Amino acid sequence: MRTWIRPLVVLGMGMLAVFLAAGSEASGDTGQEPRLAPAAGQTVAAATPTEGSAPAAEGSSCRNPLPWQAARSHVGTTVALQGPVVRVMLRDDLRGKPVFISVGQPFPSRQRLEAVIWEDHRYAFASLLKTRLEGREVCVSGHVGLRDGVPRVVLKAASQLQLAAL
Repeated sequence: MRTWIRPLVVLGMGMLAVFLAAGSEASGDTGQEPRLAPAAGQTVAAATPTEGSAPAAEGSSCRNPLPWQAARSHVGTTVALQGPVVRVMLRDDLRGKPVFISVGQPFPSRQRLEAVIWEDHRYAFASLLKTRLEGREVCVSGHVGLRDGVPRVVLKAASQLQLAAL
């Protein structure tokens, strides 16, 4: 389990225990339904974002992506990264028939971000791959791995590769 998930699970379980305890106290032997509204004098924090709340964390989605150069410092995490496509290469001669999309710098530079679409998932990107991607800004989202010293995101769903709004 990822290290950031465990505290959320513990917090959720604690909140459930408090809710259940409050419900059993409210119903007791009197047959009353559990009280869901706060008691007099209690306040409840809003569960949904309100006007003026903090914006989404940088890199959490293509609405607020990180620059492609940040990929190397986010290996092992899931982020959204934006940059220019400099090369798209279909390699039918390799096992898995991958499509390599180089972002930022072209192959063989190790400073590039590489997005890979394997043959099994290519159908999901068919319409996007028919357009000319070279020279266009894209947002790539997914888990950043490292292959031969190059940050890599394996793309499986069309939502992971979007043309960036300029």
